[in-house]
Amino acid sequence: MQVNDVVNIYRTFIIAGAFAIAGCSSSSSSSLNTVNEINGTAIPVIHANNRAAASTEQASVTSFYQENSLQISKLSHSLKSEWLQDVKPAEVFDQSSNVSHVYAALSKLEEMSEMNEIYRKDNNIEGLKAINLALKPWKVNA
Repeated sequence: MQVNDVVNIYRTFIIAGAFAIAGCSSSSSSSLNTVNEINGTAIPVIHANNRAAASTEQASVTSFYQENSLQISKLSHSLKSEWLQDVKPAEVFDQSSNVSHVYAALSKLEEMSEMNEIYRKDNNIEGLKAINLALKPWKVNA
């Protein structure tokens, strides 16, 4: 997979994420710090070596992939249900509104989700571990 392909995937998911979430709404004020921390987090980019994964390593790849996917899903759901109720369209594009920051955080989570998928397909255990580590501060148990 080329770097340009990854960049195009990012753009697609950011735009799709913004439109998909546009139907959701805003309120609440409890975890703005989480939103800001997510927005400030860099997406881990770890290049895989091209060796075949052993069966035990393949099990780890699957385990990390599933754990990361579940955590991203829970975190996205939590942010949507807490912040995106009764959103006014103007809030989405107002850079000073919390709603705008929440949408940016959701886009960042979509990017992490896409990298998680790429790392799974490439059997890149180090990339999956890096995403898992990046998600640890926002562990959602629900």
